[in-house]
Amino acid sequence: MKKKFNFFWIIFSIVAVWELFPQYVMPILVGVSVICLAQRNSLVVTNLFGGAAGNEGLGLLSLCFDWQYVGTSCFYLPLQTLTNGFIGYLGCIGLFLGMYYGNVWDALKFPFLSQQLFSANSSSTLFEIYNQSAILDSNFELDRNALEVQGLPFFSATNGAYLLTTNLGITATITHIILWNRDAVSSAFAFDFKSIFTYLKHPRLLWERKPATVSEAELDPHYRMMLAYKEVPAWWYVLILVTSIITGIAC
Repeated sequence: MKKKFNFFWIIFSIVAVWELFPQYVMPILVGVSVICLAQRNSLVVTNLFGGAAGNEGLGLLSLCFDWQYVGTSCFYLPLQTLTNGFIGYLGCIGLFLGMYYGNVWDALKFPFLSQQLFSANSSSTLFEIYNQSAILDSNFELDRNALEVQGLPFFSATNGAYLLTTNLGITATITHIILWNRDAVSSAFAFDFKSIFTYLKHPRLLWERKPATVSEAELDPHYRMMLAYKEVPAWWYVLILVTSIITGIAC
């Protein structure tokens, strides 16, 4: 156990020290694109291969040396999930580039990537931010006469596509669960009123580990390994929650 803790602290220290470099010393390490460095004057190259800064580009083939962006999901997500995500990423690139350079929804009048609202008077060389306060009355309600004067606001095409596909994805997820996992959902919402009264009478039971009701073969491999360790006290979770709230408010 001591060897495992030592290994943890070594890795933790290395990651903590290294994070100072992309965050403060060399922010360029967040995203290094050799292609962008070789072709700095091409907006098409920036849109496709850029991405170190927000809304700069799609980041294709860029190298990231910031652990915050790299993340750890590649260590524990199944290869099938990672592959699906990568295919989705490639599909996103194709969709965004196709919509923008195909001038879908007048895409070329607005930035390639942006979450702002733009005026219809925008052009490919001058992006005019939509004046939202101009269409509100003194009660901060929509003034339809002012809206007719100002015109309707516009999304960038890529932002519109993002919102559209996100809504489609949420609906598809719900539909998938209903069609293929309805038994699991039903069991999750099957209330045992007797158990509820038991927990109300003895709240401590909520924090006690219960023996698994599935066979060892059906357990998640990571969960099966974690069963060898004692459960941490409930107050640890409460302390982390309180600390996170205080840190969030203070920062």
